[in-house]
Amino acid sequence: MTPLLYALGVVLFIVGISLSIALHELGHLIPAKRFGVKVTHYMVGFGPTLFSRRRGETEYGIKAFPLGGFIAMPGMYPPLEATSARAEQLGAADDAEEIVTADARLRASAEGSAETGADASAHPGSVLTAEDPPRRERRRRGRLFERSMADARDFSNQEIGPGEERRTFYALSVPKRLVVMFGGPAVNLVLGILIMAVVMLGFGVVQPTTTVATVVECAVPASEAAKRPAEERSTCREGDPLTPAWEVGIEPGDVIVAIDGEATQSWEELSAAVRASAGDTVPVRVMRDGHQSDIEVPIIATERPVVDESGAPGRRRGRYPGHGDHRLPRREPHAGAPPDGARRVPR
Repeated sequence: MTPLLYALGVVLFIVGISLSIALHELGHLIPAKRFGVKVTHYMVGFGPTLFSRRRGETEYGIKAFPLGGFIAMPGMYPPLEATSARAEQLGAADDAEEIVTADARLRASAEGSAETGADASAHPGSVLTAEDPPRRERRRRGRLFERSMADARDFSNQEIGPGEERRTFYALSVPKRLVVMFGGPAVNLVLGILIMAVVMLGFGVVQPTTTVATVVECAVPASEAAKRPAEERSTCREGDPLTPAWEVGIEPGDVIVAIDGEATQSWEELSAAVRASAGDTVPVRVMRDGHQSDIEVPIIATERPVVDESGAPGRRRGRYPGHGDHRLPRREPHAGAPPDGARRVPR
């Protein structure tokens, strides 16, 4: 059963991620189409295409790996004419700068040779090849970036047909481009708010109650419980001390209405009343099947390990009537307590 539940969890996770990605890409797709941009692909996932169908000018599909998605719009980069002109200007400027620099170095070398009587022609390569290494590296990186930009631009613009120049992403105004780019994150933000609203309004938030979920039969010291096999720690042995709640007959489903005459409408009030009554036998009013009755319950004191502000271990006396908290911040030092659950209820 466990492997099946694990596999089901993996499937649900993949479906949830894919749905989130699909909605994210819709946040890009819808405004792009509303602004008249040509969208050629809408894909959920990466890798080989598992399924695709073309509707109009857009191909919709699902790919093998649901780790992302994309929509393809021509014109994500500036037009070829603009970047080509800019590249030619930069190239011409670089060539001119190299010529001027080499000429200046040659003149400086010739003047220095004239003063010292040396012949500059004896070392012709020492002037023209003395290029600044950092500058040469910057030029190399710039050319690599230009080539990468050219490849990306060619891929982005390869599906621009005649007369479709105005339907490219680059042709949009800046505000419209921002709407298209931020449409995906905006959808994820709205989706998160909707999910939180559905969970909180439809299912509710976990809250502590004063309704008894379970009653522990016996309370075994932690040192003794640690010596027992794991399968025996949730059962009682002969001679184990019984909890007061078990002895007086408190049952699962009982609602703790009051302790020692003090109303307990919340778990915090119930816990405070128990702590204030340590070592005493107090009347506990419970509601069972619509009827209220008082039960005398002894509140016994127990010790549990704690850690102070410096990190040193110690012990503190606690109060234990036989019911406790399913969501304790620290585990109680007795066996037989049910595991942490979804609700914080007395037991």
